[in-house]
Amino acid sequence: MVKTCPWKALYFVDGPFISYNDFIEACKTVEKINLYNIPENFDVMEFYQYLKKSKNRASIMIVSHCTKLAETINEILQTESFDFVTPLLYYSGSVSYDYLFKLQNAEAAKYR
Repeated sequence: MVKTCPWKALYFVDGPFISYNDFIEACKTVEKINLYNIPENFDVMEFYQYLKKSKNRASIMIVSHCTKLAETINEILQTESFDFVTPLLYYSGSVSYDYLFKLQNAEAAKYR
Protein backbone atom coordinates (compact mmCIF):
# COMPACT_ATOMS: atom_id res chain seq x y z
CA MET A 1 0.00 0.00 0.00
CA VAL A 2 1.32 3.45 -0.89
CA LYS A 3 0.76 6.27 1.56
CA THR A 4 1.76 9.89 1.30
CA CYS A 5 2.27 12.21 4.22
CA PRO A 6 1.75 15.98 4.55
CA TRP A 7 5.51 16.63 4.27
CA LYS A 8 5.52 15.11 0.78
CA ALA A 9 7.25 11.85 1.58
CA LEU A 10 6.20 8.49 0.17
CA TYR A 11 6.13 5.37 2.28
CA PHE A 12 5.25 1.77 1.52
CA VAL A 13 3.28 0.09 4.26
CA ASP A 14 3.03 -3.70 4.62
CA GLY A 15 2.43 -4.76 1.08
CA PRO A 16 3.33 -4.46 -2.58
CA PHE A 17 2.84 -1.40 -4.73
CA ILE A 18 -0.71 -0.81 -5.88
CA SER A 19 0.71 -0.90 -9.40
CA TYR A 20 3.85 0.29 -11.15
CA ASN A 21 1.90 3.11 -12.82
CA ASP A 22 0.45 4.25 -9.47
CA PHE A 23 3.97 4.28 -8.07
CA ILE A 24 5.28 6.33 -11.01
CA GLU A 25 2.43 8.81 -10.61
CA ALA A 26 3.18 9.11 -6.89
CA CYS A 27 6.81 9.93 -7.71
CA LYS A 28 5.61 13.10 -9.45
CA THR A 29 3.92 14.49 -6.34
CA VAL A 30 6.37 13.89 -3.50
CA GLU A 31 9.79 15.22 -2.52
CA LYS A 32 11.21 12.13 -0.83
CA ILE A 33 10.83 8.40 -1.49
CA ASN A 34 12.49 5.59 0.46
CA LEU A 35 12.40 2.02 -0.87
CA TYR A 36 13.80 -0.78 1.27
CA ASN A 37 14.32 -4.43 0.37
CA ILE A 38 13.03 -4.08 -3.15
CA PRO A 39 12.07 -7.39 -4.74
CA GLU A 40 14.30 -9.02 -7.34
CA ASN A 41 11.70 -8.34 -10.07
CA PHE A 42 11.82 -4.55 -9.54
CA ASP A 43 13.76 -3.30 -12.56
CA VAL A 44 16.01 -0.62 -11.08
CA MET A 45 17.61 0.28 -14.43
CA GLU A 46 14.19 0.77 -16.06
CA PHE A 47 13.12 2.93 -13.12
CA TYR A 48 16.36 4.95 -13.38
CA GLN A 49 15.75 5.49 -17.10
CA TYR A 50 12.26 6.76 -16.25
CA LEU A 51 13.74 9.18 -13.70
CA LYS A 52 16.11 10.58 -16.33
CA LYS A 53 13.38 10.92 -18.96
CA SER A 54 10.88 12.55 -16.60
CA LYS A 55 13.50 14.91 -15.12
CA ASN A 56 12.73 13.61 -11.63
CA ARG A 57 12.68 16.13 -8.77
CA ALA A 58 12.07 13.71 -5.86
CA SER A 59 14.91 12.55 -3.60
CA ILE A 60 14.75 8.78 -3.92
CA MET A 61 16.67 6.29 -1.80
CA ILE A 62 16.70 2.60 -2.70
CA VAL A 63 18.29 0.17 -0.24
CA SER A 64 18.44 -3.48 -1.18
CA HIS A 65 20.38 -6.64 -0.65
CA CYS A 66 20.49 -7.21 -4.44
CA THR A 67 23.71 -6.42 -6.20
CA LYS A 68 21.78 -5.61 -9.38
CA LEU A 69 21.86 -1.99 -8.20
CA ALA A 70 25.54 -1.98 -9.23
CA GLU A 71 24.75 -1.47 -12.94
CA THR A 72 22.68 1.63 -12.21
CA ILE A 73 25.23 2.95 -9.70
CA ASN A 74 27.97 2.57 -12.33
CA GLU A 75 25.91 4.54 -14.86
CA ILE A 76 25.39 7.35 -12.33
CA LEU A 77 29.10 7.43 -11.49
CA GLN A 78 30.02 7.66 -15.19
CA THR A 79 27.64 10.57 -15.90
CA GLU A 80 29.15 14.05 -15.79
CA SER A 81 26.03 16.21 -15.41
CA PHE A 82 22.37 15.71 -14.61
CA ASP A 83 19.10 17.53 -15.28
CA PHE A 84 17.21 15.55 -12.64
CA VAL A 85 17.70 14.49 -9.01
CA THR A 86 19.75 11.32 -8.95
CA PRO A 87 18.60 8.43 -6.78
CA LEU A 88 20.62 7.31 -3.77
CA LEU A 89 21.26 3.59 -4.25
CA TYR A 90 22.81 1.30 -1.68
CA TYR A 91 23.38 -2.41 -1.31
CA SER A 92 25.59 -4.31 1.09
CA GLY A 93 29.14 -4.05 -0.18
CA SER A 94 28.61 -0.85 -2.17
CA VAL A 95 31.36 1.70 -1.60
CA SER A 96 29.77 4.67 -3.36
CA TYR A 97 27.13 5.64 -0.76
CA ASP A 98 28.82 8.85 0.45
CA TYR A 99 29.43 10.09 -3.10
CA LEU A 100 25.86 9.32 -4.21
CA PHE A 101 24.47 10.98 -1.07
CA LYS A 102 26.37 14.21 -1.77
CA LEU A 103 25.43 14.08 -5.46
CA GLN A 104 21.74 13.66 -4.68
CA ASN A 105 21.77 16.56 -2.21
CA ALA A 106 23.53 18.82 -4.71
CA GLU A 107 21.08 17.98 -7.51
CA ALA A 108 18.04 18.32 -5.20
CA ALA A 109 19.23 21.74 -4.05
CA LYS A 110 18.86 23.01 -7.62
CA TYR A 111 15.10 22.40 -7.51
CA ARG A 112 14.14 23.25 -3.94
